[in-house]
Amino acid sequence: MNVIIGLVAVLLERYISIDKWHHRFSWFNHYLKLVNRFAARLPSWGVVALTVLPIPFALSFFVTAFEHGVFHLFAFIFSCLILLYCLGPVNSLHALSQNTDETVDANQVVTDFNGSVVGVIFWYASLGLWGGALYRMTQLSIAHLGDANDETKKLLHTLQQALDWLPARLLGLAYALGSHFMPVFNVWRGFLLKGLDSSAELLQACGKAALSDGDTPAAIAHLFDRTLVILLVIWSLIVIL
Repeated sequence: MNVIIGLVAVLLERYISIDKWHHRFSWFNHYLKLVNRFAARLPSWGVVALTVLPIPFALSFFVTAFEHGVFHLFAFIFSCLILLYCLGPVNSLHALSQNTDETVDANQVVTDFNGSVVGVIFWYASLGLWGGALYRMTQLSIAHLGDANDETKKLLHTLQQALDWLPARLLGLAYALGSHFMPVFNVWRGFLLKGLDSSAELLQACGKAALSDGDTPAAIAHLFDRTLVILLVIWSLIVIL
């Protein structure tokens, strides 16, 4: 069922313009204020855990409690909506496909694609709703913890880099499969075993090689479409086998 939920969420993100309501994270500041009440005396790792873990655990527990019996359909719809909510909010697939400009920052877009879509889907496929929510909570924490101490920020960035490492390599390989295979694959192979901080560089290099024929918004959108199809097919085959 997870594959179907992922497919529904990706299709909605790709073809329907719903950015105005589903990519709102203003509530996160209020959540941080609540967390800070309990985290004042905690070590940095405790602050990070208290910030990123409760909501993923709560969502996972809620879905698990309702995924059997007559509530199965409700759990399915709820999971689709939560996964869709976790996608984005930067450079959504629909917004990119509707972009009429002739120029776009291709390096930024091919990197953001991992953070906005592929990273969430990868961890959802690996760990369920808990994994997808954890990925998004980590990104939100980095964006909003401006007053946190340096050790907390360092831990959050390390966690984000760790969560990005595998999805970025899978995405780089998918860029190769969906475009000029050998040139992109040779670039990808050179980054394969590099450290946690190499994901953005890998994606930019692979994206540049994949878009060697042009990096217009339309070309990037087509690359992303092919890439998503490849990733969803791989996911389906893994589940079937």
